[in-house]
Amino acid sequence: MDWAAERLRVPTEEWIDTFESEYLSEYLQSGGSAVKVLSGSHSSLEKVIESLHSASSNHGYFFSKLNPAESGEDGKKPDLHRIDRFYFEATKSVDWKAWAAAEAKNFLEARIRVAQHRELNDLDGIAADNGRDTKDLLNQYQREFATRLIRDHSLAIEFRTALTALSRAQLVPDSMTPTTEEVLLNWFTGKTMPGAAAALKRIQIFGRIDKSNARHMLASLCRWLPRTGRVGLVAVLDFRPYEHKRKTAAHAGKRLMPG
Repeated sequence: MDWAAERLRVPTEEWIDTFESEYLSEYLQSGGSAVKVLSGSHSSLEKVIESLHSASSNHGYFFSKLNPAESGEDGKKPDLHRIDRFYFEATKSVDWKAWAAAEAKNFLEARIRVAQHRELNDLDGIAADNGRDTKDLLNQYQREFATRLIRDHSLAIEFRTALTALSRAQLVPDSMTPTTEEVLLNWFTGKTMPGAAAALKRIQIFGRIDKSNARHMLASLCRWLPRTGRVGLVAVLDFRPYEHKRKTAAHAGKRLMPG
């Protein structure tokens, strides 16, 4: 079959319109998932990525662009064919602290009044505003919010454990070094810091995010996104750097073959 035939080509605008109407508007919002592979000129693909970003944002999705040719903070290529590297790259712009804080605040605001001038960690002030005892309010939070989250088996155990601890840290910051918040923000992004292992064990997390659990973490993120006010995830992976490496390797092999 001639895949390059003109009859098989779809104009950029038409493809974007179809994807938006058939996937972004309904199918993905209802819990579906899809993988699409596109080919074309550099300009057409860049236009698709730009249009996808715009359309995804308009529909409330979290958008992530992954470029295997772009070096990371360590100066190395990210190796995005590995699921753990894919996960870290797809989530690098996730504001874990702000999103966890927002979820905790939404829980409180559904039950009590949280004055605009109150910081989330001013639990004494929030309790006083509502005629509540601080300890009693924290116990209610632990009993209802934390228990509900930790029992949400649609999320990977490490994911819900980390979110539970991170959300609580927004209400009750600890004074240990490193703090629970610092440790978890590094853990979510694949980084380590001195004293992190002991701190993670205290909240029942016993390992890093790696290729053995990254797929479950990515699925958990997709399930959690609607609770943060986002519809879902749209991730674009640019395959062109991999195609270049494959061609380079093939050409090198030919040069090394005996004549």
